[in-house]
Amino acid sequence: MTGSRRSIIFVFAVLLALLITPLTARAAIKLGTYYCPTVPVGSSCFATSGEVLDSYRSRYGRFPSIVLSYRGLDATLLFSNEKTELKERGVVPMVTVEPYVGGQPVSLQDIAGGRYDSYIRDEAASAASYGQEVLLRFAHEMNGAWYPWGGDPSAYVAAWRHYVDVFRANGVSNAKFVWSPNVNSSGKIPFDAYYPEDSSHPGYVDYVALDGYNWGGSAGWKTLRQIFRSSYIRLNALSGGKPVILAETASVEEANRRPKWIRDGLLEIIPKEMPKVVAVVWFDRNLAAEGNRDWTLEGTAGSIAAWQDVVNSPLYGGNVYYLRPNGPRTTPRPWTIVNSETAWASLSENVTESVKAGTARGYISAVASTEPFTTEVELDTTPLTGKKVTAASAWFYAPVKPGITFEARSGSTQLAGQSFTGVGWHSLNVPLNGTQSQLDNTFLRFVSGSETGTKKVYAAFLRLTLDPK
Repeated sequence: MTGSRRSIIFVFAVLLALLITPLTARAAIKLGTYYCPTVPVGSSCFATSGEVLDSYRSRYGRFPSIVLSYRGLDATLLFSNEKTELKERGVVPMVTVEPYVGGQPVSLQDIAGGRYDSYIRDEAASAASYGQEVLLRFAHEMNGAWYPWGGDPSAYVAAWRHYVDVFRANGVSNAKFVWSPNVNSSGKIPFDAYYPEDSSHPGYVDYVALDGYNWGGSAGWKTLRQIFRSSYIRLNALSGGKPVILAETASVEEANRRPKWIRDGLLEIIPKEMPKVVAVVWFDRNLAAEGNRDWTLEGTAGSIAAWQDVVNSPLYGGNVYYLRPNGPRTTPRPWTIVNSETAWASLSENVTESVKAGTARGYISAVASTEPFTTEVELDTTPLTGKKVTAASAWFYAPVKPGITFEARSGSTQLAGQSFTGVGWHSLNVPLNGTQSQLDNTFLRFVSGSETGTKKVYAAFLRLTLDPK
């Protein structure tokens, strides 16, 4: 897809064991964007400009790691002001180079034959003068029928190799080549024949990538797993395990289902089931006016909050950590555990303060009594070496009003405590001194009040903001 062209078009344990890697063993996944939420169809989007990148940071608190753009074969790869603004913000450009000259498609055979080498050499010079990493996505989605460069695998492979050869012949070492087919979740647009490497031609691809969207509507609602999983497995086998980029993805909004799509897909499915993924790029533009879809996150507050959770997550280089209940503590009159084996398990639902908690893992409950019921739960922890605690807060979700006293404690010391009576999320600011021992000994306590009615708690966590020292 580009900004102006394109028509609508738990896994078995053994497999998981082969493909899942421990989250602590991997580097942070890079988050990217094609951020054009307010640009009308038919107008140019300068997603790489400092103004646009600053707008994204103003919305989400930090710059994207990668910014996507689209250029014709004869266009300037990176303008001088782009180079300056990207460097100042530490953002890596991923330029999608489309085989158009003067706005018209050119043949792959002519590219392979050298007819357009002057343009490619200009691109190579532009990349070399930039001096930092540039991701180049030449002739993307070649396995589909919606672009003129699709349909001829042998011509495509020859053009790709020639394009890369020109860069290499001009001594460009900072350009990395991203081979980016569309997902083949339907089984109707295989991409194997377009792959430009083989045993006789190694070194032509640095990253492999996939483009895939949740179109909704008549196409049906699809999870990120349904869209990408089978193609990811095939791509991994085809490339011999090269790093993977989800170079274009997004979901429509239907019945407020997109926030869950974002959180499930990026915070659960990708890190747990697609360990080769090193970057994810959201296509943030409204193309509904041309018969496509509105892909902008800004369409609903829920989607913005969900993306913010991804931005904040350490999985994606964020600095917000959610330490959830992970063990019991013995108390003389504990709350009743409902639909779960332990209190800590029932409270460890993987939600944040921007999401209404539910009963997926069960919950704890206490009836009114002159003698209070008390439940305490241990928490996950995280290494503080090289980091400092800039903010800490304890949270719990109550679905009913009767009062609950909530405390955050470390050993015998109460760090914070307060009584709450409302429905929804409640929080305490927790004054942590930043020592590992204090954090490791922190736990949460729930004490039932004497008000008439049943008290319930669905979820709880300690939220930490950690910054490098």
